[in-house]
Amino acid sequence: MPRAAPLMRVTGEGQLRAALAAAVAAAPEAIASAGLIEMEMVMAEAKGETPIDFGVLRDSGNVMPPDISPTSVEISAGFGGAASAYALVQHENLSLSHSVGGPKYLERPFLARTPAMTAAMAASLRAALSRLATECRAGRAG
Repeated sequence: MPRAAPLMRVTGEGQLRAALAAAVAAAPEAIASAGLIEMEMVMAEAKGETPIDFGVLRDSGNVMPPDISPTSVEISAGFGGAASAYALVQHENLSLSHSVGGPKYLERPFLARTPAMTAAMAASLRAALSRLATECRAGRAG
């Protein structure tokens, strides 16, 4: 199998350190950006599966902005707000019957979307590293 051409070529320890530092800095933002889009898609699907009585539970669904650190990205989503105890019962109690929606209304869409979520975050990271490589080749990064 032929080898792919390198994205960038670095020469010397200083250039290598600069390229690695730029990649480390770019990765969490790239993953967070794609992760937020994916979690919003999960939430849209989950709202369609949320049990409805008066619509309060469905309206309480939200996705929080990413919490980004150098070593992790966390994106929280949930239902309930002040009524989180009610939301938990509706989500976890498999014996409840609803005319619209049902239990595991957040978990099922999340699990169904996980393969696409992983692929989207990987693609976002590849794109960010490719942009960084282009900048390195043009002498603008590092």
